[in-house]
Amino acid sequence: MTNRAQRHLVNIILSLLCMACSTSLFAQDEYVRAERLFNEAKFDSAAQLYLDLFNAESPKNPSTYLALSRSLYEVKNFDRLGLVAEKYRIDSKDPLGYIDQYWALVSRGKEKKADNLWKEITAYSRASTEVNCSRLMQRLIRYGAFSQAKTIFSQFAPAIHSAPQNLVEQYLELYFLEDSMDKALALSLEYLKERPLQVEGFQRFFDRQKSKEGFYSLFKQKLFTYTSQHPEVSFTLHLLIWLEQVHGNFGEAARFGLMLARRSAGFIVNLLALAQDAFNNDALVQCLELCDFVLASDYVNAYGGKAAQLKLATQKRLLDQGEDQAVDLNYLESALLELGNNREADPSIQTEALLEYCSIQIKYRQDITYAVNFLDSLIQSNTFARKNLNRIKLLYGEALTMQGKPWKALIVYTQVDHDDGDGILGEEARFKKAQLSYYEGEFEWAQAQLNILKGATSELISNNAIQLSVFITDNLGLDSNTDAMMGYAAIELLVAQRRYREAITALNTWEQVYDEHVLMDNALVMRAEIYEKQRNPEAAIRTYNRVLDRFESSILCDNVHWALAELYQKQEEHELVKEHCLAILTDYPDSRLINSARELYRSYP
Repeated sequence: MTNRAQRHLVNIILSLLCMACSTSLFAQDEYVRAERLFNEAKFDSAAQLYLDLFNAESPKNPSTYLALSRSLYEVKNFDRLGLVAEKYRIDSKDPLGYIDQYWALVSRGKEKKADNLWKEITAYSRASTEVNCSRLMQRLIRYGAFSQAKTIFSQFAPAIHSAPQNLVEQYLELYFLEDSMDKALALSLEYLKERPLQVEGFQRFFDRQKSKEGFYSLFKQKLFTYTSQHPEVSFTLHLLIWLEQVHGNFGEAARFGLMLARRSAGFIVNLLALAQDAFNNDALVQCLELCDFVLASDYVNAYGGKAAQLKLATQKRLLDQGEDQAVDLNYLESALLELGNNREADPSIQTEALLEYCSIQIKYRQDITYAVNFLDSLIQSNTFARKNLNRIKLLYGEALTMQGKPWKALIVYTQVDHDDGDGILGEEARFKKAQLSYYEGEFEWAQAQLNILKGATSELISNNAIQLSVFITDNLGLDSNTDAMMGYAAIELLVAQRRYREAITALNTWEQVYDEHVLMDNALVMRAEIYEKQRNPEAAIRTYNRVLDRFESSILCDNVHWALAELYQKQEEHELVKEHCLAILTDYPDSRLINSARELYRSYP
């Protein structure tokens, strides 16, 4: 070939490439324009553009076909849709054309042709792949042809358990779309009975359905029924655990976890995660049950350490919440002493354990003398670093106060004050000294100390100092006679010493003498709080209501409403809980309790 001929051939090739490129760019522009028209609901114009693009393509582009069929469906041009679908199916071998052509025939009332084509579709689906079966079902779902979509699945998988999980989920979704939730759940259980190892994957499927109305109660009922009819299966317990967790019922989830562990030893390794969930969500009693089960199981060597730590933390939290009846004090004391004497533990953790142990002796064993002697032995051992020693001395001072030796407690607090200087423990010691002065009726001296502590580093100590200082100022400023105030402070000391019976007796006398005194609302609140400590909720409720009835403008009323809400919550009087929370929200919008009241109120339907 001559050079001239070669150049001519190159020019032809370049021209063809340019034309192809221009055509491609033109097609892209037309596709964008068609998409814009569709989004503007100009379906006729969009359909015509897509049709021009479709006719010009070879081979057929699936994206163009899908856009064209979508546009034709919107304008209800089923004649054109049927023709396009048939051409696309024949040219591309894509089964989606089957469904569009079938639906076009149905929509045009061509029942005989539609029935004949449907026979082809079902025959195709029997020998189809999972992917194409799924695509056929999705296309039918788009047209709302749920019954036909189920038929496609049944042709592909005559037995539900023989189908792949993704296809089964798509099939079950049809029943949810038809509001046939009962049938969908029954089929799910039938599938999982044959393939129980798929339960975790199915939880993700159910997660998409959980917000449907009535799902929780119906599914729980069906799981209970199925478990009673098939006691040998365990996958239903897995589902019950999941169901309760996603609906926030962590105590129930823990209960089902315990049932599953008793039935299947292999589940014990999952119990600690379930126990931690229960702990994090305040289902403490159930958390303890799970920990105890692990500690008594054959897995104790592998998981006993974590179970013991979680059990200890749970029992401490129960004590903090005043639920000591649910706590095994003997176990807790033993665990705390073991931790306190563990030389490999961090010294601050050791100290904390020993302080917790002594607090149990004071608060629950009510053995003040033992606590005082135990704390004294710790101080005399001279084995604690300065900070930890001062923490022990602060509790020692409290125990001495309870023992009726406030003068000795004052000495101990002064030691901590001098030793810690401007530290937080030193500030706490100074507050306790001011508090002792208040109990003894030395109000001016207490006030002088409290004024300094208002600027304390610790926010808690600062707030406590401000609160007590304001209390003294308000009640002393109204009456030059301090007898009522001194009597009231002396009763507070009895309460601090846990001498509740004596405190009630003293309050009876005080209230008779000072019934019209400005401190009367405080006295009634103190009485109600004592009844709570004595586990007499009915008396506490009556007394709190006396405060609301008699002192409706008292600054204590928001606290009283909150105390009543908490008491009624324990008695499961939900409407009364809501009533007192609502009182705080509406009558005391500036209360520090507003957020807690709103959260508790919203927790009830």
